[in-house]
Amino acid sequence: DESQKNIAYLKRQLDNQEKRECTALLALYNGTAAGYVFLYYPVDTALRTSAAEVYIRRFLLDPARTQPLPTYQRRRYAGGTSYALPVYVYLE
Repeated sequence: DESQKNIAYLKRQLDNQEKRECTALLALYNGTAAGYVFLYYPVDTALRTSAAEVYIRRFLLDPARTQPLPTYQRRRYAGGTSYALPVYVYLE
């Protein structure tokens, strides 16, 4: 079941966040989580991030589910861009 895999994935990521190995960004649309990304801290200390943003626009979302609109749904072309929203990470 795909939803069980997603739940297990999110639990692992939240555990990693509690261990301070990563941080989470949520994209909200009308108060509902529309996307997320987990940013892991770099091993190379010369590379630092100053900020991060999720690029969210209505045309990137499935209006029925307020989630990113996929390119394909099974074998049918859905016209979206991805299952994920673009993320900008600003490096110092």
